[in-house]
Amino acid sequence: MQINYHRNPGDILICDYNTGFIVPEMVKRRPVVVISPRLRRRNGLCTVVPLSTTQPDSEERYHCRIILSPALPAPWDSTVVWVKADMLATVSFKRLDLIRDPKNFEGKRKYLRPVLDSDSLQAIRACVLFAIGMNPLTNQGIYKILSPRCRRHRAFKTLPRAAVPGAKASLGTASPLSPQRSAISNRPLPGAAEG
Repeated sequence: MQINYHRNPGDILICDYNTGFIVPEMVKRRPVVVISPRLRRRNGLCTVVPLSTTQPDSEERYHCRIILSPALPAPWDSTVVWVKADMLATVSFKRLDLIRDPKNFEGKRKYLRPVLDSDSLQAIRACVLFAIGMNPLTNQGIYKILSPRCRRHRAFKTLPRAAVPGAKASLGTASPLSPQRSAISNRPLPGAAEG
């Protein structure tokens, strides 16, 4: 079931990368985070970054660790996921689907609407900037608008002191969220109890 309208930034959906992509591009179904707002005159498209339950072999500044509680349904049922901001893509609504639980004993399916909190979304957007090489142009401006918890993300630990107003010697390498706090609110989609 494809989505019919542009979702909000931070919404988690499923994207089908099976058609039209070639290895080493993303080539399977996987959860994604919407990062673009709805843009005028750009109907049927939104920009997403994929999530992975596998930790990268080598962590880079375009990777971001997010804690999900509750976890997404199987096969993505890990509470720790990694954002692959270097795999940014603008995709058709036809590739995107809602997250859903398996069918219950009555054959009905519950659609979920997991949404990331604003700090996690900001950390993801910072990682995207590193992935597309835009960080030298925007470090100072982005640092000013990020919350203090996002400023501690590893993406900002190597900024020159001149680019980080009032920064201390080390910004740390903390994930955008502590393990005790979930990055998502997992609300059922109103009126979507059947599949």
